[in-house]
Amino acid sequence: MPDSTKTRQLATHWSGMWTGSSWGGVSSQHHPRSNTHQGAAPDFHSWTAPWSMNIVNQDGRHVEVLYKTDNYESRLVGVITADFSKMILTGEVAIYHFEIDVAAGTMWGQWSARPHGTDKVGANFACGEVEISAVL
Repeated sequence: MPDSTKTRQLATHWSGMWTGSSWGGVSSQHHPRSNTHQGAAPDFHSWTAPWSMNIVNQDGRHVEVLYKTDNYESRLVGVITADFSKMILTGEVAIYHFEIDVAAGTMWGQWSARPHGTDKVGANFACGEVEISAVL
């Protein structure tokens, strides 16, 4: 039986918004609040800002992604479910779980991270949502 997922392709360009909450010092340049807190002591932070994603490589259900915020970009790798309804992505600091509506050209997902370059439990952490649409 042929694998139809090998010929299915996601749109290359996606754009929308991300929202998040974090705890911890914000000395990292990729944190959306780094410019206003300048490495402040640990605290609660929240934001909503633009987020975009480009599919750099897609091999069937496997993807390489470049995502960008207004002050940061990073690579992610991921796998899409066989029915192309969900995708998991992981990268340097975050894990994303997306629901995909191929027909509508939209994705919605949740993410969690240990940002600011530390894996120390309890030091810095964040979570949020991303809502994006295919850019045709």
